[in-house]
Amino acid sequence: MIRTFTNSLEQMFSVVSMFFYLEQKDKFTKNTVILTALISISFMVRNTSPVGWLPLLAIKVLREGSLVPFLISGVFVALPILLLLVSIDTYMYGADELVITGWNFI
Repeated sequence: MIRTFTNSLEQMFSVVSMFFYLEQKDKFTKNTVILTALISISFMVRNTSPVGWLPLLAIKVLREGSLVPFLISGVFVALPILLLLVSIDTYMYGADELVITGWNFI
């Protein structure tokens, strides 16, 4: 039951992310923040989700020149989200060291 829920959640994040992906241009906007946040949370839910996003983001960077907005969003949006979710995992598992749930996959 839990695996089905997480797969559904990851898929919903991907579908909503696709809308913001299409709206992304070469500037750092609210769409960039939402897109990065949804992809980051999707990655922490299911570690295989970036496999489909890497080519799409590469196309967006190469065709529309949106590398700088993605770098800014990676530092100011994705990194804090990933750190927050790792700290929540560590707290919930009650571990003495950091718990990175996808470490075996990576």
